[in-house]
Amino acid sequence: MRVLIVGFFTTLGDLDSLAIVRGWVEAAGGAALVAPYKPRIRDSMPGAVDIEGVDPATITHVVAVTGPCSRGYFARRRFDLRRFAHCRWIGVNLSMVDPVEAWNPFHVLLERDSDRIQRPDLTLLHSRDKVPVIGLCRVGRQPEYGDRQRYDVAHEKIERLLASFDAAVVPIETGVPAGDGPIRAATEARIESLIARMDALVTTRLHGLVYALKNGVPAVVVDGVAGGGKVLAQARTLGWPHAFEAETAGEAELRAALDACLMQGAPEAARASARTGREQLRDLEKRFLEALSGRAPASPAHAMPAPRKKAFLNRLLG
Repeated sequence: MRVLIVGFFTTLGDLDSLAIVRGWVEAAGGAALVAPYKPRIRDSMPGAVDIEGVDPATITHVVAVTGPCSRGYFARRRFDLRRFAHCRWIGVNLSMVDPVEAWNPFHVLLERDSDRIQRPDLTLLHSRDKVPVIGLCRVGRQPEYGDRQRYDVAHEKIERLLASFDAAVVPIETGVPAGDGPIRAATEARIESLIARMDALVTTRLHGLVYALKNGVPAVVVDGVAGGGKVLAQARTLGWPHAFEAETAGEAELRAALDACLMQGAPEAARASARTGREQLRDLEKRFLEALSGRAPASPAHAMPAPRKKAFLNRLLG
């Protein structure tokens, strides 16, 4: 039994359906040849064959898997049915566009949906191990840091780090309004909700770190300012250990940090850091209200005599 399996194979569902059907063929003792319709898909799929190059005499069955199927379906894909007229034809997980009584080239049709029947999609039978979902939150250039900026170094190291992991990476932009990136969260609630659903976050942004920890998402932080700037300072303030300066961060230690962030217990450690931060902020509202009311003691600059204060402010403001 030699089975030619044909289909689009351009989506995750197509590939999972193919894996299931191929497994059935091999479990039955058959050999499967896979022939994607599109050359670019065939060229990217190891072991795939060109339908035109298949010798029909070597094939006993033709199986069409997944996708919409209508009159002219095979002709549009340079598939001459007559070459394989001696084969047993089976359709699996297809959506039949035309009434089955009007057009059905299959000896056996196990369709997903048609005018006669509806079945659950075949991919419900496929299972795979899941990979981590890691958010990527990057900051742009910040002219306030002048020639201390090392964001190119930070982002290059982050890209190498993520490329070494089998993970789904989700770019997240914390700017409002959202830009034209692949994820358009658009509002504050949507941005934070997106961060909260990550397994981990890799970031060069201060607020990437903060919103990750407050939602129990462990973060790897790389500060893109030489000598460390506000991002590294915030991580130290919160007692978060997985924070690095861009120029000194080593590949192995970044990898170890991301491994640690994906371990059981890391989310609770993130929440603990956020609690530490909230504890430190406990009296800030009181101090602010005292400042509003004039009860707070003035800072040294504002306690100066008026002439000295004016000179100080002139220097401060340039």
